Amino acid sequence: MAEPIFIVDIGPDGIVAVHPQRLQLPVLLSPITEERKASDVNTVREPMVAIACMKLPDGSFEFDSSLIVPKAESRLQKFAQLMLALRDQDAAEPKRFAPISIFGHADPTGRESYNATLSGRRALAVYALLTRRLEIWDTLFKGFGGDEWGRLAARVMLSASLRRPKGLPAEPPFFAGPTTAATAADKAALDRTTDDAIKAYKRARAAELGLSDPSKASASLDTPTRHLLFREYMDAICHDADGNPFVLVADRDFIARDQGTQHKGDVQGCGEFNPIFLLSKEEDDRLNADKELHAARNARYARDRRVVAFVFRHGTHIDPTKWPCPVAQVQVEASAGVLAACKLRFWSDAKTRLAPAEDERVFGKAMELAEPDDDGDFEVDDKGHVLLREVGTTGNTMGCRFYHGFAVYSPCEAKLKEWVVRFRIDGFDKPPAPNKPVPLANRRFVVTLGESGVSAVVRGALDAKGELRIPVLDPHVLINVRLDAWGRLLDPAAPPPATDPDEDPNQLVDGKFPDEDKFLSLTLDAGALKKIRSDEDQDDLASRQRLYNLGFGPPDPARWERDRDQVPAARAYRNSRRLPDSADLRTELEQEHELRDAAPPIDPEDDPTVDPATGA
Repeated sequence: MAEPIFIVDIGPDGIVAVHPQRLQLPVLLSPITEERKASDVNTVREPMVAIACMKLPDGSFEFDSSLIVPKAESRLQKFAQLMLALRDQDAAEPKRFAPISIFGHADPTGRESYNATLSGRRALAVYALLTRRLEIWDTLFKGFGGDEWGRLAARVMLSASLRRPKGLPAEPPFFAGPTTAATAADKAALDRTTDDAIKAYKRARAAELGLSDPSKASASLDTPTRHLLFREYMDAICHDADGNPFVLVADRDFIARDQGTQHKGDVQGCGEFNPIFLLSKEEDDRLNADKELHAARNARYARDRRVVAFVFRHGTHIDPTKWPCPVAQVQVEASAGVLAACKLRFWSDAKTRLAPAEDERVFGKAMELAEPDDDGDFEVDDKGHVLLREVGTTGNTMGCRFYHGFAVYSPCEAKLKEWVVRFRIDGFDKPPAPNKPVPLANRRFVVTLGESGVSAVVRGALDAKGELRIPVLDPHVLINVRLDAWGRLLDPAAPPPATDPDEDPNQLVDGKFPDEDKFLSLTLDAGALKKIRSDEDQDDLASRQRLYNLGFGPPDPARWERDRDQVPAARAYRNSRRLPDSADLRTELEQEHELRDAAPPIDPEDDPTVDPATGA
């Protein structure tokens, strides 16, 4: 039997990952007596088990559209890598792909009926891309509501390099520049450049299109032109690592084998019924009440707008007539009957799960919450342990119990337990003020988990507090972090990057940051940090580890000698933080290392203590 594979790749452009392996218990059977063998049987129902997933986020599509954009290419390539690796895991029929099903999701704003249709159209667009079903894209091309493909689709597709011969330079795009226009004058100019791009494409493909006189090529998007463009664009953005087109077969590589009406079972639009993030009620009400804040609301809810392809255990095959999810709608808003069919599989407390609550919530397990006071400190008990408030409904954000069943184990959907690492550098405050640490805010990072050869990669950007959150895939693992830190390290007053990669996946080129090989490289021994215990003396290992992480003392705190290493490191820390001798070192280390938040740097223009003219 083939060795299990491990692929986890998380970035601002989406997720491709295997699921944690689930324990398979033996089937329990009872004996049947001779006289009852004709009437009694043992019945076994095989469970639906998702073994891997791909998530394409909102940024993989045009705004309010099902049109897939070129930046989805790197995530689709990683999905091809995953599927090709899984293909070799099937002992019963080697070289057979594990079957998939595709689910579209919307955010909890707008009409339920519209959200169900748009999410279904996005899922269908991905299904058609993977199977090269040109007729589905032709139907989507006709548009629905705000989802108008039309000439926008031509601009988007012609902005990609459509032909990339091996060993030769790639064909340059036929269209360059922005694909949308802000003003009427810009739109007129955009229409002209669109016409020019379509004509240039048709002249270059005159033989395939049967044009006898290429010089007379028109700017019309007729059926032959659309189908040729669709096919070339699909191959350009959906391929394996060698550039070969990656194609799935509809009646073999999907769980319903394309046997359902309108692809039932293979594709579905879940609309707003399964969000993975919900604002607090207070924030939701505030952003909904003011139209000027709707853009901010939409940005906060962007993570709910996604398409997820689940890969199921080899051999999984469902009867589409018994599949609980309705078919994806294309040209009309989902009817009351379609929405009601979804709600038949809802949790009994679905209204509570889907409604904003006191706290922001993220799909996953129930969590506990620690709340800082106005000074950024956390309330502790008499033993110095942080007091936590239970939030029982934190992870319950999905309405559909059927979907919840396999999504809750998925790195594409569930909130994973995280390592949280905060990056800071010392500030340059003038004496006698303490040397306040400055967060490395919004710096890009690349994280690789585990030993070489194990594929677990996360890309993104630190938040405003300089915090990095790494999914916990193993309780103790070496993690390599490459951090775009040099700008702030050399000049703490330097502004953060102009673009936040968490919000703009365009910062990735072929799935990577263009300059990530120049990032600062660090190794984290995740899981090695000891907890602070109040019953140990001042030179316990937990305290030494925190001193080292905060920049004091030599490497390998476990080997420190008290007089040579521990005492000088502790003295240097006290002096740098202006701590009196009476201050408890352990408490101060714990507060700074993991409890006390550092406020983001204040813009000099907003700081009343700074003269904007001089900066002093």
